[in-house]
Amino acid sequence: MGGCASVDGMARGAHPGVMGPSPSFLPRRDFDDVHEHYIFEQELYRGGSGVVWRVTDKRTGLPYACKSIAKSRVHSLSTLAVIQKQIKIQKHVSLAGHPHLVKFIQSYEDRDGVHLITELCTGGDLFDRITDDSCASLRTEASTAAAFHGVIAAIKHFHSMNVLHRDVRPENFMFVDSSPGAGVKCVDFGSAAWSADVFDVVGSPHYIAPELLLGDAGDGSSPATGQADVWSAGVMLYVMLSGYAPFDGPTQDAVFESIVGDPLNLKTAPWPNVSPAAKELVRKMLLRDPKRRFSPDQVLSHRWFSEQAAAIDLPEPTVLLRMRQFARYSVFKKTALRVLAGGLPADEVEGLQRMFMAIDGDENGEITPGELRRAVKRTEGNVKGESELRRLIDGIDLNGNHSVDFSEFVAATMRDLAEGLSERDKADHLMAAFVRFDVDGSGYITAEGLAATLRANGQDVTDEEAEQMLAEVDTNGDGRVDYVEFCNMLFTVDPARLESRRRRALALPSRKIRVDLSLTHKLRE
Repeated sequence: MGGCASVDGMARGAHPGVMGPSPSFLPRRDFDDVHEHYIFEQELYRGGSGVVWRVTDKRTGLPYACKSIAKSRVHSLSTLAVIQKQIKIQKHVSLAGHPHLVKFIQSYEDRDGVHLITELCTGGDLFDRITDDSCASLRTEASTAAAFHGVIAAIKHFHSMNVLHRDVRPENFMFVDSSPGAGVKCVDFGSAAWSADVFDVVGSPHYIAPELLLGDAGDGSSPATGQADVWSAGVMLYVMLSGYAPFDGPTQDAVFESIVGDPLNLKTAPWPNVSPAAKELVRKMLLRDPKRRFSPDQVLSHRWFSEQAAAIDLPEPTVLLRMRQFARYSVFKKTALRVLAGGLPADEVEGLQRMFMAIDGDENGEITPGELRRAVKRTEGNVKGESELRRLIDGIDLNGNHSVDFSEFVAATMRDLAEGLSERDKADHLMAAFVRFDVDGSGYITAEGLAATLRANGQDVTDEEAEQMLAEVDTNGDGRVDYVEFCNMLFTVDPARLESRRRRALALPSRKIRVDLSLTHKLRE
């Protein structure tokens, strides 16, 4: 098989870019070899941003997708920064384990390129289902509702994580497999950006929101909002139901003029045969005023989904779920996670830092119950009154000041290190946390050492409480906790999660544009 040779050949045969072949794209100590862990079997796509391969994990035999980005293609520091930002955002939004986002597994880097391992989807993208005559039996309104529910759930998740997708279209969502009831996952978010950083306009022409074209957002004077993603999703739903775009024209400028000024057509074929509820939802999503346009949560609660029996239990915003889980942990585990979080490089927690700043309204470095309440309301989360808010804050608060500082927030919400870092980096971080509790340097955590470490970290624990916490983690009953037991306490391996890795996702080519903002003046005329 020539898979691995082709990857290496791609890098060897290319001329080095201005960055050269060796600078590090990712924050890591050393380069590592993806070929030690994965077999490259089949090239799936080759484009301007890299090559996507079907690969197999040598240890488990499970299939994945690998996107390889050659360093020789990076010709400026700005391009390098864009790639690094995209990797950060992909890791930030996908490692939460959302059912409608392709899962990021791990990143590798060698002298010639970066390799991103993700799930592998095999069911084709939504555009295939729309255009392929062999899929006609799968294009019922009920099946469309089920698939589109997953699309909006993914968009809502992006927004809850302070990220805008910016390129919502059928080609960027794939079915897990080819079965009629297969789930949908977002597999490409290369245009995604942090919410506060979006001042330009990118996307696929037919899906760009009118406020971006008119300069009401994205013109360099005001940031774009998540409502632009809702507009794009509305166009996508229109295409899924009808087979053609709602706003079109012979040229790109004509398409933009149609988006800004043409009426929405829901009268010609096939719309007379589409349910009233579906047409109502399309209208609400394609309102030109973003303030009147439906939010993702309003879309998800629309009657069309229940009428089509497509309603799905939507997971609560990821951060809220993580906080609830953390609040139930023992003091030992909470403190260990805080120590672990404190050792992570700033690059690894940039997304969480942005989320923390968005919640911390007065920017004093602490999240209060009131600030958390407002954040929960914005993301449509469900908290049962002030009492639960205070219990949640107190369950995360480790220093007893009835608020959550950044280190506590990271400890409560950071993604699972067991899946996000290289084996070497993961071991380094875990060992650094372990030695903080191994006070006598024996290679074990004792009850005395645990009590001393917890007290040094502001926890008022008795010797008896420390012994009880140690006993809960001491699985072999020798009266102390070794490194393996410590790691198992922090990141318990769930067999179901190993099986879930059989779900697949494949990054597709992105046919998108960057809008010349001088067009906004023409469209205003």
